[in-house]
Amino acid sequence: ASELTAAGADEVSLDKEFAGSPSVIAWLRGSEPGPTIQWHAHLDAIATEHPPARREGDLLVGRGASDMKGAIAANVESVRLLRAAGLPKRGQVLITYHGLHEEGGSAPLIRLIERGIVGDAVLIGELGSGDRLVTSSRGLDFWAIDIKRDGAAIHETNASIDLVDPLQVG
Repeated sequence: ASELTAAGADEVSLDKEFAGSPSVIAWLRGSEPGPTIQWHAHLDAIATEHPPARREGDLLVGRGASDMKGAIAANVESVRLLRAAGLPKRGQVLITYHGLHEEGGSAPLIRLIERGIVGDAVLIGELGSGDRLVTSSRGLDFWAIDIKRDGAAIHETNASIDLVDPLQVG
């Protein structure tokens, strides 16, 4: 939130509906009416064992560095560049970031949507191939499924190669 404010975003706020995991909401408003493009990201990374973060020249290497943190940094820099160019002229950019993504429910994101804090179209800088823009997700749907197995819940990045994935089986 403070970086977006420093970059020139309008009406930057921390939405504290979820204790310990606030959402960030900010705007870039044009002087003329037009559509709202939303830039969205999640703030948390998967809680898993990992080596400490390190710098290699201009490169940051560490768990979570690319899991939306690169996209968030790109959003902040984009705000700076747009403001320096006197943009947007028409429409607005809505910037939203939510937490509790990796815990499996994305409750803060669902609440933002329920409250109407949404754009006409959304860009999400999630992980991809590194050399292509990911365009495979044309919508968003929330649903619940209850799958039980012995043992604790585990994120796919921590699962052993021989662990059966119930979603793949389903």
